[in-house]
Amino acid sequence: MMAASKGDLQGMNQFIYTQPEQINQKNIIGWNALIWLLHTIHPELYNNEQYCEFTLRMIRSLLRAGLDVNAPTGYGKVALSCMNIVPTPLSLNITDELLSSDKIDLEAVAYEDRSSPLQVLLSEKPDPRISIKLIDAGADVLYISESDVDAVGVICLTGQEDVFDYVIKNKNIPVEFLSRESKLNDVTNLMAAISEGHVGIAKKLLRLCPNINVHYKNQSGVTILLAALYNFDEELLNMLVERNIDLHTEVESPVRGNALHYAVSIRSYPAVKWLLEQNVSTSHVEGKGYDVLAFAKAVPDYPLKQDVIELIEQYY
Repeated sequence: MMAASKGDLQGMNQFIYTQPEQINQKNIIGWNALIWLLHTIHPELYNNEQYCEFTLRMIRSLLRAGLDVNAPTGYGKVALSCMNIVPTPLSLNITDELLSSDKIDLEAVAYEDRSSPLQVLLSEKPDPRISIKLIDAGADVLYISESDVDAVGVICLTGQEDVFDYVIKNKNIPVEFLSRESKLNDVTNLMAAISEGHVGIAKKLLRLCPNINVHYKNQSGVTILLAALYNFDEELLNMLVERNIDLHTEVESPVRGNALHYAVSIRSYPAVKWLLEQNVSTSHVEGKGYDVLAFAKAVPDYPLKQDVIELIEQYY
């Protein structure tokens, strides 16, 4: 293991041939030689072609010698899900080497919640081509971990649109799976995408899922409408209106009132303007007794405060 960490190929091969029974030895935190190597590649050498090829030769030697490529570390991570610590293009080449092993387990679940390597990689957002390589090799995008997380949900949460497009094009994903609700994060895939500002993915979900739930509200009282107003995109909002989203319902969080009160509270001129154009009531009273105009005047100063007040007065 120490030979591998020093980049000594000859020394590592000598170790392999003289002490093969120790090839899967781990250190105190559960790193075997391969995971040790991935963590100790010197950053200055990432773009050195000779060094990269040298590293790949070391990995091939380890794999040929019978190193357990699926062995988890003490904190529950397998080699395949460590690619986020190695920048491209080396990480792409290492991924190819690992995937070429006939012993690789694409579903080598680790961590307490039994996450798959694909789920871990997606959550840590390395080069999207790495995740696509795993999916292309057969990683199960429909696998749900014990904490109720799936690959599609992670993609919606992290906004990796290239990976989303690849999955939709190349995998037969059931419509109900695309719009499922994760108990862990208290969000649907649509809610996750909108809340994190990934409106491109959100629009694609709406087009792909005719019956997707646009009325979802999480346990904190935040609705899909509020998330869409916060990450304002007029086309997305119009698509939600086409699905009969309720623009006039009582808002519970983070302010009590209606959607206009919320739009004013986040100081969003475009959201206020759009809601007024949809005839959302300005006379609705929020928790402290303010209608929308009074509420707009009570909000602490910000650059467009007067513009928002004048806009509301036109519809008051």
